[in-house]
Amino acid sequence: MHLATWMPFAHAAHLLATLTGVQVSEATIRRHSEQAGNVCETLQNEPEQQSAGNEARPEDAPYRIVLSADGAFVSLVRGVWSEVRTLAIGEVTQTEGQTKTTKLSSFSRMTDATHFEQLIEAEMSRRQVPDA
Repeated sequence: MHLATWMPFAHAAHLLATLTGVQVSEATIRRHSEQAGNVCETLQNEPEQQSAGNEARPEDAPYRIVLSADGAFVSLVRGVWSEVRTLAIGEVTQTEGQTKTTKLSSFSRMTDATHFEQLIEAEMSRRQVPDA
């Protein structure tokens, strides 16, 4: 599955066979990758699970946060294109006169803008954006 996040499923199957001698079909890699992705998406879309036992204190919040939102069209199978929206969050630090963005994270979904706004609330809360 890890290879399939970097390259098309067929290439991942070929590289896995080349590197390890383990032969797995493109369909198997696709199926397992999509199952893992569905589990991750379910967990990320449930704000209660993200914050359970992970209560951040406002005094621990970063002083400055930078946000960047963007969309990109990606090619799907059979020539279909769809827009993927991404929110990137980073902490702004200043050391020795240099301003840097650190602790970067991103959150992406292939969904409409209204639903994306709802989904990013959990990530923004996790990263303490409202408290910064």
